[in-house]
Amino acid sequence: MKFNPKIHPDRDAIVSLLKSYPKDKPAVMLNLLRFRDKALEGTETGEEACKRYGENAFEHVKKANEKMLYKVKVFKTLSANHDDSPNEILMVQYPSVQHFDDMVSTKEYAAISEDRTIALEFGGLIACDTEYSMLDSK
Repeated sequence: MKFNPKIHPDRDAIVSLLKSYPKDKPAVMLNLLRFRDKALEGTETGEEACKRYGENAFEHVKKANEKMLYKVKVFKTLSANHDDSPNEILMVQYPSVQHFDDMVSTKEYAAISEDRTIALEFGGLIACDTEYSMLDSK
């Protein structure tokens, strides 16, 4: 499993999402996070720096009316090279992709996103359609 080492989505990708995703439909952002062994700055681990980022980001995601759907640590990758797999997976639902963009576009969010940068080897971010999120469990 090889991931691009990008940590943040580029503006073109977000603009494309805003143009193509239905404006009134919730969107789920799937986060695939691979921590650095040691953060790029300071003495902490990547996981510790990412935890600080999450704590600081909480206020921003709350303003965006997001909803944490799922957060897990990866235990073992069975069908790919475990050494290249994410350490943590999060699924966060936003009322719309505009809510997501509004959050990541603020100066205040940019100020805290440096912790994400120093913490992660990669930060895969996948926008998911919510059409199948409420499957009938019968």
